[in-house]
Amino acid sequence: MANPAEIANIIALGESYDYWESVEIERMYGQPASYMTLTVAEIGDVNHGYKNLKLKNNDPAQGYLAGQLAANGVVDTRQVAYDPVNHSVQIRVASITENLAASSVSGKPGQYKNATFMSIVQAICKPVGVT
Repeated sequence: MANPAEIANIIALGESYDYWESVEIERMYGQPASYMTLTVAEIGDVNHGYKNLKLKNNDPAQGYLAGQLAANGVVDTRQVAYDPVNHSVQIRVASITENLAASSVSGKPGQYKNATFMSIVQAICKPVGVT
């Protein structure tokens, strides 16, 4: 039985990617997003060219390390490498806060008169799903 302290996986579209070869978690102070990257053996039907796999960028995903949530956001990278014998994929989950760095303020109501800093931040963050 696997040691729970050594288990890492990413769950996206209800599929757990946990046959990993390498795991990397990147958190940098002052950066808008955190990332969890796994290089895994991808689950699929070899005879049908993995056509049933639908994982793509912006799919909701969560990354777990030793059973603890390490990244909650979206898939922002999926790179596949394969040969006649092996098939693997690198999956990177970006935290939901990356949406703030990749968006602009819609400006509604356009002016924030007599508003607190917190109410302005909440109005800006809500449309991209950041609380």
